[in-house]
Amino acid sequence: MDSTQLVRVHLVVDAANFFLTFGNQCLNEAWLREIHWKELCDALCAAAVPDKPWSWVLSYGVGLPAKHSQLARQNVPYRSDEQIAAVRNAGGEILEGFLRPREGKGGGNEEKGVDTAMVGRLAYGAGAGDYDVAIMLTGDADFAPCVTLVCEAGKRVVVASWRGTSTAGELVDTVERTQNAAMLDLWSIMDKFVPHVKMSGANEVLDVAQFRMWKALLDAEETKNARGVDHVLLDYMRTEVSIDGIEPDSDQRVQRYTLFQVLLNAGHIRRYGVGERNETALAVVRRNADSNTGS
Repeated sequence: MDSTQLVRVHLVVDAANFFLTFGNQCLNEAWLREIHWKELCDALCAAAVPDKPWSWVLSYGVGLPAKHSQLARQNVPYRSDEQIAAVRNAGGEILEGFLRPREGKGGGNEEKGVDTAMVGRLAYGAGAGDYDVAIMLTGDADFAPCVTLVCEAGKRVVVASWRGTSTAGELVDTVERTQNAAMLDLWSIMDKFVPHVKMSGANEVLDVAQFRMWKALLDAEETKNARGVDHVLLDYMRTEVSIDGIEPDSDQRVQRYTLFQVLLNAGHIRRYGVGERNETALAVVRRNADSNTGS
């Protein structure tokens, strides 16, 4: 391929998996309130094709109805006109035939075959030479065979997911053992397409930097094991604690204090174990923040 020739990228978004795995990994305490789709596609293409110019086409599939309980908690307008318009304005194509949910005989929701439709579309496009690189936004094992098929057709595959317990092991294993396939962690680029994150029970929203702090606390082994949670929380939020070995500057100290207030007001700190020490903990963080900003 000539270095000046555009690399054609086909992105497919398994929308239900994209939003639900994010919520699951945040214990449904946080959800994505807004997605900048064009910025997301640009960031994915830049990561997948870093050394050549590219163009992209987006396919967006919705597999679950908006009344599904987990989707309601996520508060994301999966099937709204606004969401569809946002995807189309970013150059995306909507899988229209799969936007009409139906109820199964037992009263539950029947699968609508969106995964199958996207897998079939990718497999056909690879054989027909419609694209050079496939980017799959999913953590679903149903896409594992498609990774193999597309790569065998001579195409490159990038699977982008919220890496963690919600990403199927079969999918990861398939990518790792398949030549010309790679995983991309959405957590590493979320600041490029997520303007803010909504916290459950809070009127405020967190910017991505604040959310990363909260997620790091949530992922801490001490939090997972329910040991010394108040100690972990206070040490993490105190101003002298570094993140990734970098000492916080004054702006970061204020940011941590603001984050602490948001979580305290929303009840998250009580939930994670500080309990009756809420006011004491807040006083400690306030004192440290004030002393380091000269207020």
